[in-house]
Amino acid sequence: SRPQSEFATIIWFHPGDFVTGTPTIWNPHTLVYRHRVIVVTVAWRLNVLGFFTTMDSAAPGNYGLMDQQAAMLWVKKNIGLFGGNPDNICLMGYGAGATSIGLHMTNPISRGLFNKAIAMSGNYLSPSVARLPKDYKEHIDAIIPEHCEKTPSSKLVECLRNTKASWLVDQAANIDWSPLLDAGLGNTSFLQDLPINSFERGEYSQIPLLTGYTHMEKVLEIDGLSNVTDFSSAKLRELLEKKVAAATYLQASYLTKENSTYVYRFHIKLSTKAARGILPEWITVPHLYDLIYVWGVPYWENTGIDWDIRDRKFSDTVMSLWTTFAKSSDPSENNIYPIEWAPFNEDNPGIMIIDDTFNMNNSNNVSYKAFDFWNHYYPKVKEMAVKCCELTASGNSLRNNWP
Repeated sequence: SRPQSEFATIIWFHPGDFVTGTPTIWNPHTLVYRHRVIVVTVAWRLNVLGFFTTMDSAAPGNYGLMDQQAAMLWVKKNIGLFGGNPDNICLMGYGAGATSIGLHMTNPISRGLFNKAIAMSGNYLSPSVARLPKDYKEHIDAIIPEHCEKTPSSKLVECLRNTKASWLVDQAANIDWSPLLDAGLGNTSFLQDLPINSFERGEYSQIPLLTGYTHMEKVLEIDGLSNVTDFSSAKLRELLEKKVAAATYLQASYLTKENSTYVYRFHIKLSTKAARGILPEWITVPHLYDLIYVWGVPYWENTGIDWDIRDRKFSDTVMSLWTTFAKSSDPSENNIYPIEWAPFNEDNPGIMIIDDTFNMNNSNNVSYKAFDFWNHYYPKVKEMAVKCCELTASGNSLRNNWP
């Protein structure tokens, strides 16, 4: 018989740049037990197994995204048998998982399978989020075993299916796998166009969204990090604003037109020294470290860490905000913590600064002008520079050809 209670359901897509990762790292027990939600963690094909393509119907690609979609279909159909509400499903993803959410928002089949989303530290509006299949041709040719015939594609696929998966993954280790623009490759297409184009046309899920990024999102990518002593470097700030913050701002600008959108910047610095590991003292919250609070890691058993009570309290607050949004589409509604999180909109593009105080931003701590530069001015400058180089290379006069 069907359970009486209908809980909100969170479907989790893990990070890992579409190459690595596993849902088993993130134990949902604390989130479920303390905040009364259902959590479904999804394993999906990655790397060569998830995004290999023959550039035709034999292997069109995007299998990792299809796995996610299949999981969403299963949850929509069956979650009621586990006490969940099929009409209150929230996708939650981080990094590549958050990017995946943006792709599902533009897919006609996926759109009806979820009701809201939490997209953390992911950029799905970048032109580089998906590639053309031909961009992989050279790499794919290099990983095909010598005994496999390359044509016809059906024979190649049959041969690859009889090849050890571990061998293929090893061969493809240095390839930067990502979603594909697969229009015309098979009977059905998962991603016909870049998400940014779909968003500009208004062809995306009009759903409530909670999205944001960490204060030092890309800091661990800096070469020679051990020699850096503070966050005053213009290079560090550019990495944050260009690659993450500006994209989050743009994503929120689209979604807020039809539904409530909530944006955050994560500033809480771990108080437990053992959990910080070898991080320099000046670093606050790099990529992934906010998940410690989202998943209630300070409450996990057998971590071998004596967690500071402050980290547990912060984790309680963050889990409450996230699960309240999953339940009601508003992180402040009926929340046990008296935090007023104003929705993001054109007139008031508010961003919640998640630190000791949990307050909305002011003009002193969020660089809106930088966001506008990276989202609107920089792409035009880049386009003009490319055109300049093309005209110069062809020997044409810039004066005669410039618009």
